[in-house]
Amino acid sequence: MAASLRTAARLRSALGLAVLAAALLPSPGADGQVAAARSRWWSELDETRLLLDDGRWRKAVRELVRLRQEVLRTSWREPDLGEVLAELAFQAAVAHAELRDDEAALWEWHVALNHERARGALELAGRDLSRYGRAAELLGAQPLRALGEAPPGQQPVTPRPDRDYEPPAAREDFEVEPLVNSAAVQERPGPVILEVLIDSVGRFRHPVLVSSWSHPVTVQWALDNLRRSPPYRPARMEGQPVAVLERVEFHLGDPMRGRSRRDRPRPRGHPRVEARRSAVGG
Repeated sequence: MAASLRTAARLRSALGLAVLAAALLPSPGADGQVAAARSRWWSELDETRLLLDDGRWRKAVRELVRLRQEVLRTSWREPDLGEVLAELAFQAAVAHAELRDDEAALWEWHVALNHERARGALELAGRDLSRYGRAAELLGAQPLRALGEAPPGQQPVTPRPDRDYEPPAAREDFEVEPLVNSAAVQERPGPVILEVLIDSVGRFRHPVLVSSWSHPVTVQWALDNLRRSPPYRPARMEGQPVAVLERVEFHLGDPMRGRSRRDRPRPRGHPRVEARRSAVGG
């Protein structure tokens, strides 16, 4: 089975290179470059899938990180970009799960599901994961949650006026990394709105894309920035830490509003991050 998969992947890789050459020769313009890039990305994803099949998890992670950065820098109007980024995040989730880095695996899994949600298709959620062993059990039990609903294991909490409720807060200022895609920066797309669970120790979990439509490049950029942000001070209900849902908006080109929301220097080119809070778990 593994041998047949490797053969099919290598054939697909060779076909991708042929398409790449054909696209480059007759059409040196933008359309030819897009077709060439698409073929090359899928060929490289076939190669990283072979690394997963061979159990070379760390090498797969390195190659996927490199490929993601390349995709985010070089593409904007590519029609299949959401599918490419979804497959890339899926493979990263499998590799991290097999490396027993469950937090990274679940984050990448939800990145993949959010890219598919934006495309209007949840094919990965129905994929047979049994061949991946440990990853199958971990990822298969974590579907994309519905907006406004607590993830599995979280009990809803209804704040009341007579309760002492303290919302979550950032522990330190966090500067969002600027978007590296120059075409996207010039076009100034709309904000990316994410709903994310801030758990009872201040970590971000179970992100869900709220925006009706956002370009895959900006969706990935927002999710990556949310992932690298420092933990929050968790919300507290009657003195006890609780999990809450936050809506976070990433605006391209606007300054970021820091934790203190006072007279902090505002660098140009950084997004603004705002949150609208609603308590949902504890």
